[in-house]
Order: sequence, then structure tokens, then C-alpha cells
Amino acid sequence: AMRTHSSNFDMKCENTDQLVKLCVGGVRYITARSTLFSKGENFFTVLLDNDQGNGVPSVRDEEGYIFIDRDGELFRHVLNYLRTGKLFKPDNLPTAQLELELDYYQVKRNQEKNGNINSNIPDSDLPTTTKASGDYEAFSKILDRWRAEASEW
Repeated sequence: AMRTHSSNFDMKCENTDQLVKLCVGGVRYITARSTLFSKGENFFTVLLDNDQGNGVPSVRDEEGYIFIDRDGELFRHVLNYLRTGKLFKPDNLPTAQLELELDYYQVKRNQEKNGNINSNIPDSDLPTTTKASGDYEAFSKILDRWRAEASEW
């Protein structure tokens, strides 16, 4: 699907190959359409529906990447959240900054969607492998601190 000389070919291919090329603030990402749709409606589902339907076509760079004028480094965390359903945040990144990006892309957080999840159950959303490793203690301390900062989730 990388034949760039024929734009017709690319358009026909768009729906079948399900790959989405995004250029976020100059950083390029390739992801699956299903990943962007995994958490329900958001910025990308609207963008892609418009782009492929009769709506507004997206702005693309010379290689066909859909251009989004946001922080490309932060987008990595948004994309990983869509892929895994888990939000991992580097220590040096303020929670508010990540929140801002998730809000911009209108990505729904788990807690909002499943109101029945009891947020007092500690660490129920942790990958089980972490528990076995020695990093677990440190990791859960970081997580608790982050939870305290982001208690409004």
C-alpha cells in the first residue's frame, strides 16, 4: 500500500488496509484504524470518517500522513493508551499535560466509561506481570502518587 505514485490506488486501499498514517507536530506514526477506534468515538474517528466519507478531507503532508498540529512526543502516550488501555506516564511529565492531550483528542478514560468500577480497589488495572517483578513496590508508589494527583478521574 506504499505505492505513492498513484493517488487513486492509495484511496482505494485506504479502507482495506486499515493503516492510518499520522504526522503529529512533525513526528510520524503509523497505527491501525482499529486502534484509534478502540475507545469509542474520539477526535480520530470523526477525522477518519470525514476523510473517507463526504466530510472535510484531512490536511496531509507530501507523503500522505494526516497532519495534526499537536505535541508529537506527548501523542506517543495517547496512542499507547489507545493500544493498551493503560496510561503510563514518565515521571517528568505533568499529569495535567497528558490530560490536556487526551481531552484534545476526546479520548475517553476507562473510569468514565465503566462507572461500575470501584476506584478503591487498589491496582486492579495493573498488568499482572508487574506484581511479580521487584519494581512493583516502586511502581505502585509512583502510581499512588499519580492517582492522588489525578483523583478527579
